[in-house]
Amino acid sequence: MALMQKAMEFPKIVPIQMMIGTLSQGSMVIFAWLGMGVYSLVLPVLIFPPLLGFALFFRSGFRPKLNRIGTRHWPQIFRYSRQILSSNIITKIANEGDTLVVGKILGLEALGIYDIAFRFSNLLNQHLLPIVRSICMPVFARNQHHLSTVRTQYLKMLSTLSFLGIPIIAGIGLFAHDLIYLLYGDKWTSAILPVQLFCVFAAIRFLGSPTSGLYFALGRPGIGLTYDLVFTPILFLSIYLAAPWGLLGVCVIVTLLRSIGISAHFVMANALLDYGWQSFWKAIRAPICVTVFTIIAFSIIPWETRLWMAPIFGLTILISMFAFFRNDLKQQL
Repeated sequence: MALMQKAMEFPKIVPIQMMIGTLSQGSMVIFAWLGMGVYSLVLPVLIFPPLLGFALFFRSGFRPKLNRIGTRHWPQIFRYSRQILSSNIITKIANEGDTLVVGKILGLEALGIYDIAFRFSNLLNQHLLPIVRSICMPVFARNQHHLSTVRTQYLKMLSTLSFLGIPIIAGIGLFAHDLIYLLYGDKWTSAILPVQLFCVFAAIRFLGSPTSGLYFALGRPGIGLTYDLVFTPILFLSIYLAAPWGLLGVCVIVTLLRSIGISAHFVMANALLDYGWQSFWKAIRAPICVTVFTIIAFSIIPWETRLWMAPIFGLTILISMFAFFRNDLKQQL
């Protein structure tokens, strides 16, 4: 996959990732509908990542040859990759370890609700973040010695992600009641409020997805590693301290900490690229303002928000963007 990313062969990568991601998420729903309980969460994680690896390997056409190992390059590769590898491991621990802590402290029932809520609110992230990150690094790396170009690309990517992600994630939160009931049944309705809380973090996470690729492309993987070393123990300790307030208290703390953590990446990216906060806000203002306005409007209407109103929600956002942020919308179209 790395060779295809380097050659910018994303038409080969994206369909495979989208297909495997869709099968993985769909299998979770099917397994849950069949009454497989916690195995509906475990089995897709065990089945589909290896399938993705094999599919990308065969699609790449790369076949290793023992007479071209290139051992003389190993020290240079190791010096660069050890920080990336360490950061990825710690990030994985932070992303998955919180569920273990929740399960240990609050029990299996709370763990199931927490995991469903986290995964459901991050559906868009689970599907698109691997693709975004795989695109960011080679794009930024091609211009790593021209920071003005990287700055423009980064802000453009933020703008595109905000237009794509913020309305969708907000819609997941707004219509969480019907979505959870439809997909998982009434026994999981206690996950609705956690889903809505996690959607706040999920939106910020979606916007922050290009930063890891930015660090790697500019030869600064140590920034991400240092962040992970500081953030991960704080997250776990905070979950432990929030446990007396129950699952909802833990969800509030996790949302708050993860949102602050992702926001810190924007600060570090600004330190590297010096894009300025005015340019940053200009890149993301349209979808944020319009989505917040639409959520407020839907919250004060005199009838209950139902799933059939989702197209109206999307149309309201589109019309509002065209009315108030026409130039921003035209730049995306």
